[in-house]
Amino acid sequence: MSKDADIINALKTRLQTILVTGGYQTNIGAKVEIWRDTDLGAADLPMIMIADTETAHDNSAIIGMTRNIMTVNVDAVATGTVATARSMRADLKKCLYGYETIGGLANFMVVLKSSVGTQHHESRVAAAHLELEIEYDTAKDAI
Repeated sequence: MSKDADIINALKTRLQTILVTGGYQTNIGAKVEIWRDTDLGAADLPMIMIADTETAHDNSAIIGMTRNIMTVNVDAVATGTVATARSMRADLKKCLYGYETIGGLANFMVVLKSSVGTQHHESRVAAAHLELEIEYDTAKDAI
């Protein structure tokens, strides 16, 4: 498996700990998916979706190594209000703060931006979004 896949899988495992029984405000960690490509229905909520959308590579940073900077979007959705969205965003941040090296897989991880919102479908759906930047090194020309 590639290091970027290892990082995404480690994030998934970490985000699955977001449960009320673990001291969080929500249970969004009950269902975490990587690159969900089907429509969401009420039965799918609450859930977290992870997508690694872009990776920049710098071969000049360290001799024999490639410095990689990956952008990852983390989206939490649940039935609820703006207050629900804010609780989900707080839970995402609480879960990821203190996990900046992703168990030693990364040099660092930062939250570039976050947002919350709601949409009206069959019911009101609340959403929280984090855009992460994750820097990690690989052997030159490795994935």
